[in-house]
Amino acid sequence: VIKCIKKANFYLIKNDQNSFFDIYSSYMYGKNLLFKEIILDALFWLDYKNSSKILNYLSTDFNKYAFDITSECDNKLDLACKVIQKHTLLCDEKTYFAFEEKVIKYKEEKLIEYYKHRLDYRYKVKSYDAWCWNIWGDFQFKILNCINENRLSKYAKDLLCSLKRSLLNNNYYNKSRCHGGFV
Repeated sequence: VIKCIKKANFYLIKNDQNSFFDIYSSYMYGKNLLFKEIILDALFWLDYKNSSKILNYLSTDFNKYAFDITSECDNKLDLACKVIQKHTLLCDEKTYFAFEEKVIKYKEEKLIEYYKHRLDYRYKVKSYDAWCWNIWGDFQFKILNCINENRLSKYAKDLLCSLKRSLLNNNYYNKSRCHGGFV
């Protein structure tokens, strides 16, 4: 059923993009997980004149609108990355830099709880490895890494390089790009 809806959305968008927004505007801010997947898939097919609108939508609340847990993707950010990769290319500069800033400042809702849990675990097992677990940066690495490097600010490039080294040292990722910056 989901595949049929996605295909129907593709043809709807191809014929009349405004109709997509008319039909889905009431669903875009809802909590239904299947609609998140359907909407993320459709956002990719919208043309560049909607890029700023799309990036503003996603960055309103990454937790609600960028993460997909119902599709068959390997990573719950894969659909969002596909959309972001396309729409960060030609959105207006003001929207892009506001989006980039929100990505950089993003922190998972339960970050403090995770951190406390990891410290408790470290104490229980007397393991220094638990201390080294990554608690911030996976999201930033994944999202910034899908944006065209010509669009990234110097700060974002430096952060991406630093995250790459940090995550590679923790064996999370084995491939990325590094633009210099932090030594």
